[in-house]
Amino acid sequence: MDYFFDESGNWQEPGRERRRLLIGGLLFGDPDLERSLGRELDIFMARENLEQLHATDLTPARRERCYRLVLEHLGEESRVLVRSWPPSILRSRSRSDADEVYLERAAALARVMLLGDPQARIYYDLKFYYAYPLNVVKQVGKLPWYLKRARDRFVVNPRELARERDRLLERLEREREKVGRGRPGLEEFVAGLVGGVEGDPLESGFDERVVELRRRIGERVADYYWSELWQQFRGQDRMRERFRERILSELARVRDRLGMEDEPPSLEIHFLGKQENRPGILAVDLICNLVYRLRETDAEALSPAERGILDRIELEEHDR
Repeated sequence: MDYFFDESGNWQEPGRERRRLLIGGLLFGDPDLERSLGRELDIFMARENLEQLHATDLTPARRERCYRLVLEHLGEESRVLVRSWPPSILRSRSRSDADEVYLERAAALARVMLLGDPQARIYYDLKFYYAYPLNVVKQVGKLPWYLKRARDRFVVNPRELARERDRLLERLEREREKVGRGRPGLEEFVAGLVGGVEGDPLESGFDERVVELRRRIGERVADYYWSELWQQFRGQDRMRERFRERILSELARVRDRLGMEDEPPSLEIHFLGKQENRPGILAVDLICNLVYRLRETDAEALSPAERGILDRIELEEHDR
């Protein structure tokens, strides 16, 4: 079976989250449900002229439409489990230590959902330290020589530069909202993408200074994506294997306690970002966002779709 995992809350910055930290898992049970949801979301995105879906970026009206679609595709065999913890579980920890807490909680939740499945496939959009935009910016200019040679020969297509720059600015703006403004390195990097002149240098003028600014912006966009690529190379495989080992360890512990003698499960783990628009990842992102917003949403103001989803999920509140 296919399982999808995502999170809400500021896991990135220990001590900055003030409400709750969440990790959620989703099992459709019937593959046709995910395929059908994918078709409906594709139609929705085309009508709304959206390249990707991220719950925190949607207007209330768009988010409500997505909630209705998700609710319509939760079948009798579907399961949604969301666990919530207080921010105190991350206080006084470094960001790398926070990854360990994150990994432990995610593996324990996965164990509950996977137990008894002999052939499980996990798809996750769980963000670990190496993938945070703030860390990617810090690593700009630190490529190994064999990647630096390729980077030096890489040029962003001028026709795509404005779109790529704006897309990157959106990602960095979300990061600034999470970790706070005024962060050394991050603010300077964002300023370099804007250009520091009146108007947008990617849209006006052809004088020598503006042309030079365009060149620098293009280099900055390329620097970010090559730095991100390097961070993914270094971190993703290592973290995927650690996640897999932790889940198998959790499952083995429970199997021993229950006296289960069948073969250990086959387990595949795949990282999928929301930009890849896998319906299961988009759905669990929307669900986690809904649960996270519960504490600021008046129960009387919940829509029928929101209430319907909340009635279908298992929500566990943990103190530690």
